[in-house]
Amino acid sequence: MQYTRREPWEGQHVDLELVEEMDEEGFETDEDDEFIEMEEKETKPNKRKRRKYYRRAPVAKKNLTLDWLKSQLNVRDVHRKTLKLLAQHRIMNIEQLLYWHEDFGQQKRAKALMQRHLNELVYYYLVNKKDHIHHKFLDGSKRRTIFAALGPLGSKAVGWQEHVERIRYHTDGSVSINNRYFHISRVCDLSIITNEVLKEMGASLEMWVVECRKSIVNHDNNLNPDAFAMIKDSVTRKKYTAFIEFDTGAEDFRRTEKFPELTKKFNRYKEVKEWDGWYKKRVSIESENKFPYVFFVTQEPRRMKKVPSLLKERVNESMVCMVEDYAARLKEFIERMRENA
Repeated sequence: MQYTRREPWEGQHVDLELVEEMDEEGFETDEDDEFIEMEEKETKPNKRKRRKYYRRAPVAKKNLTLDWLKSQLNVRDVHRKTLKLLAQHRIMNIEQLLYWHEDFGQQKRAKALMQRHLNELVYYYLVNKKDHIHHKFLDGSKRRTIFAALGPLGSKAVGWQEHVERIRYHTDGSVSINNRYFHISRVCDLSIITNEVLKEMGASLEMWVVECRKSIVNHDNNLNPDAFAMIKDSVTRKKYTAFIEFDTGAEDFRRTEKFPELTKKFNRYKEVKEWDGWYKKRVSIESENKFPYVFFVTQEPRRMKKVPSLLKERVNESMVCMVEDYAARLKEFIERMRENA
């Protein structure tokens, strides 16, 4: 996929001086989360040796405070925008940052300028990044890219109470990245597809909240959708909502008949749908569909035989589709909502 359009993100405001409340759930990770070790190695002896360590300001860990940051860096809107995006999407590659970051998207040397910008944020502990990750993009192409996540000061700057190192630097110079980075990156890809489809249909993405267990759902069963979307339709002047789940095929791996893990997840959706507390929430009251439509987007073809009926039995307003069909299914959803409005 080539990211050609760049629009300002309409998510939560991030200000380093006036910290507002933000979703702290981004720092809640499963206890079993692992990290993939990726050490920088020299692959071409004839070229200049790549620096093993990322440059950072020499400062003791105990002195890493926002007061220290203000004494070292003139924080500008361009910095705040990057931190806001990383807070919203957790982990992003440089192509995704360029799509959403309007300050870079229209320039000829946008990628080089973004790399320099990230290096500055890394130096002041606002961002952690991992270079040279071989990544498979939605269009099937494979190439090296850069992934970035909030650093220790970046977490403080956006108002989160604790920092989880989604990208971790080690004293030996190696770099590790949370093993869910591919899944999180695909959810960000879906936000881009959603935004493109909505602009084409005369609608806009009013909210996109990832890992929304506490910030949106807040049910005792701990349902944690990959993303919650609120759509504003300029044609009908109505709002629609949806939950989006991206499936890599890791849950119930290689199963084709019974899916115990997916069944548990779908049962949680049913419980939330039957919960009176949901319909008292602002997102439900403002939405034309009082319970969000559930999109289960998968890259595993073996899901398509049994999983659609498994989800429909629990949440009728739902769709299971392959990732390449998501844009078409989203258009159909918008058209149905307009007919019923």
